[in-house]
Amino acid sequence: MARLALSSSSRARKQEEAAHELVHHCLIPTCERCHWSLCQLLGVGGFEMALSTWGLSTPWVAVSLVSVVLIGPIGAFVLDPKMRLIAASARAIPDGTLPQTLFRRTHDPILEIAANTLTSLLLGIVFLMTTKPQLLPSLLVMGIAFLLGIFVSLLRWLVERDARYPPDYLNDGEEADPFMRKTFWTRQW
Repeated sequence: MARLALSSSSRARKQEEAAHELVHHCLIPTCERCHWSLCQLLGVGGFEMALSTWGLSTPWVAVSLVSVVLIGPIGAFVLDPKMRLIAASARAIPDGTLPQTLFRRTHDPILEIAANTLTSLLLGIVFLMTTKPQLLPSLLVMGIAFLLGIFVSLLRWLVERDARYPPDYLNDGEEADPFMRKTFWTRQW
């Protein structure tokens, strides 16, 4: 009976490893290749619809297009290189705990600020497409979306700054006293 349980757990582990390999070696590269072509298709379709239905003289369309052009470098020059570096590093290490360098890369504040700002700007564009305001409200919406993305990122970074790195990452493996841990609320001002 024990032999049967051992062989079924071994079989389940092999199936799990095969699924892991399928995701990492087949599905993720396929999605990465399709990502840019799908984004271009969506952009061309949206641009064509905006031109044929409303025209470029409509204020919310102009603000949305300028915002999309300004968002492009955030994704292309900030997020994409950092995410590719993290993915390559993660593929190179064995299963188990993360090395300190990879842990710090995944918790990089610039990565979080860029992702949150990009997301809030995209939500601002969706809001413009939904409400179709005039020029001044459109500019205000995008300005508020930008500031909201930065504010949320910085606030989250400030609150979680001490909690981001476990004591073994900060103290080179030394055991830290859990009662002496400083947080945002116990810090002396």
